[in-house]
Amino acid sequence: LILAALGQVSLTTVEGQIFPLDMAPNSVDDQYNGCREKMANLVETKYMKQEMSNSESKFANAWKLAEKKCKPGNNLTKTHSVAIYVYTSSTFEIYKDFNNAVLEQSFFGNVSCFEIYTYDGADVTKYFKLDHEKEVLIPPYETFKFTAVKTRGQKYLWCETVYLL
Repeated sequence: LILAALGQVSLTTVEGQIFPLDMAPNSVDDQYNGCREKMANLVETKYMKQEMSNSESKFANAWKLAEKKCKPGNNLTKTHSVAIYVYTSSTFEIYKDFNNAVLEQSFFGNVSCFEIYTYDGADVTKYFKLDHEKEVLIPPYETFKFTAVKTRGQKYLWCETVYLL
């Protein structure tokens, strides 16, 4: 816990691969503080155009389908609703491509898990196509404190070690 407080925490998976926990310095500020309009324009005029121009693209096809099928959400723009639908749709499995891009070998495990209480996270479960999963988007700038560590010896744990944040 002392190392966690100092920001020097890393987790090791079953295979021994180490994943350092940090403040994700290379992540995008999803609030685009100070440049919201500029970033929205860049995404719309460059990146989306580039992705949508390739008719062979899984992403372009998934986006077009989502525009027809997704339900508008409370406090979400149409674009946000479509993006969540695209990410969670099992038809095109965009989430696999995204997860692999974020982490080379993305998988769900049962060795090190987190139970996180968030103030800034957004519950997006009702916007997901997959009804059996609960999802929360946590912004990369939110910080947490370790409050407890539970191990498999305790009843009803779903992982070898559960870190409460």
